[in-house]
Amino acid sequence: MNLPSKPQVLLVLGTGTEIGKTYFSSALLRRFQDSGTKALGLKPVESGVPQGEVGSDAQALASASRTPATQLFSFIDPVSPHLAAGREGATIDFIQINQWVEERIQSHQPELTLLETAGGAFSPLSSSSVNASLYASLSTQFSVEVLLLAPNRLGVLSDLTAYLRALAAFSVNVDYLVLNTWQNSERESESKNEEFSRVEDDFSLDSNFEELNQLILPQLRDLHRFKCVVDSSREQQLNELMGRLQSLSSTDEL
Repeated sequence: MNLPSKPQVLLVLGTGTEIGKTYFSSALLRRFQDSGTKALGLKPVESGVPQGEVGSDAQALASASRTPATQLFSFIDPVSPHLAAGREGATIDFIQINQWVEERIQSHQPELTLLETAGGAFSPLSSSSVNASLYASLSTQFSVEVLLLAPNRLGVLSDLTAYLRALAAFSVNVDYLVLNTWQNSERESESKNEEFSRVEDDFSLDSNFEELNQLILPQLRDLHRFKCVVDSSREQQLNELMGRLQSLSSTDEL
């Protein structure tokens, strides 16, 4: 594959915290590696990290990328990153994030870089910025596309409607929308099919994806140029997402 003029970055945003961003991102990275596409997973900001260590999410992404684990901003207290940073007298600086991402890309030469954010899309990183603000900063240096992940559960249609409208107000276009039906399994497994356990006790799971496509997205297509809408439990849709993301390393337009 030919490298584009600007490094390709996939910015992973979520509709909240503990919704499976790291698990989905890690599984996606493993699929890339197994298919022969060199992908790099990064998480520059993480809280709840023991002093002197790299956060568990960053470690999971590094393991899936088959690269050494590294992190730019890690904070001890398990609270919102801007609060954790303030308690340690630190500031989460976007220029530093851009430089750090550029250094990692130069070091590993990936075809695609996946950058996972900490918490929800509107979790604050400072008194004047949120995770979604990273899109504008990263876009000055990289070719950035956005994946928004939401947990497939009761109430997700309302959550997605609010998030998608709010992201449009931030001038953030969502390229890939993932309805995540899988959660982390407490036991580790080497089988990709066993890395996640399906949530079985929510009867809205089977209807949410259809209602999302039939009722919600038609109202929002003037706000976002969706390239792919995925139910993570459907293998064919995951393969379509993989194909579209892999094509980013050879062309600027899908």
